[in-house]
Amino acid sequence: MKRAILTERHKLEIKDVPEHRSGYGEIIVRTAVCGVCRTDRKAYGTGQRDLSMPRVLGHEIAGVISEVGDGVAGYRAGDKVVVHPGLFCGECGECSSGFDQLCGRMRILGFHEDGGFQEFLRIPRDGVKRGIAITMPEGLSFSRGALAEPLACAINMAESMRPHKDDRLLIIGAGALGLLTAKLWRSRGVDDITLTDTNETKAAIAAELGFAARPAAGDVRREEYDAAVMCCPSSNAFGTAAEALKKRGRLGFFSGLTGPALETKTVNLIHYHELRVFGSYGCSIENTRSALALLDGKIAIEDSLVHRISMDELEDDLRKLERGEIFTHLDFE
Repeated sequence: MKRAILTERHKLEIKDVPEHRSGYGEIIVRTAVCGVCRTDRKAYGTGQRDLSMPRVLGHEIAGVISEVGDGVAGYRAGDKVVVHPGLFCGECGECSSGFDQLCGRMRILGFHEDGGFQEFLRIPRDGVKRGIAITMPEGLSFSRGALAEPLACAINMAESMRPHKDDRLLIIGAGALGLLTAKLWRSRGVDDITLTDTNETKAAIAAELGFAARPAAGDVRREEYDAAVMCCPSSNAFGTAAEALKKRGRLGFFSGLTGPALETKTVNLIHYHELRVFGSYGCSIENTRSALALLDGKIAIEDSLVHRISMDELEDDLRKLERGEIFTHLDFE
């Protein structure tokens, strides 16, 4: 089988290796589609907090179970599944409370363990036990299934921010997470949604999908929005979002910041305007299950938004941190 191994920063090796065999309690998934996201590109170019190398990246995985090991119940060869990337302990306080994305013993496929940039993926015994291979709704395509993880991240944020139908929502960043956030809030009754992005192509796509769109965050008016969600890691965007919010507005914060530290005036706005800031990290397994249900019903993703690449094109794609495509899928089908 082929696998793409990140051996060090800026160095990806495509290797032919023997296919995995399932051990006791394990299953093997033949990867059909694996999303390539900004976090993968960051891991390739600069590293990532949870990344250890050498590593097979990729954590937005959909495929078919090809082999079931002894001692496994509830799975059969041929089942179509989405793989939730978090290997959580299931026993700590966070896991018991339903916040397994915050598990202190978390191991993540594509960062601590090998992920989906390979033709076959071994799901370890503890992952099988926790049910991280989630059966896909009948009729849902692998391409849609691979969107479950980023949509689940948007769900995690929305559960904290609690969309109201009368909200005016600003989303900074019109990439994959921004568009999924917009579609999610719209599915929950929010109609007044503006996306902004310095990439004019992405802003134009948002407009084509029926959202208000602006080409640059600097054009956003002050004290205009009830809620703002940052779908980019810029500290400048954090300041723009804070200034755009009405008093007692809600600010959703997805990404670890890059660039300079937050300005004092930005932090003071949180105090003087009583802004409520919601951090969100990854997604729980229940978020992923909810995302699959939405992708099979309320939330449609246009096929035209998906850019498909082969293994031979993967490294070139990982080099492009800023790009015009919304969703990129490594396609094994």
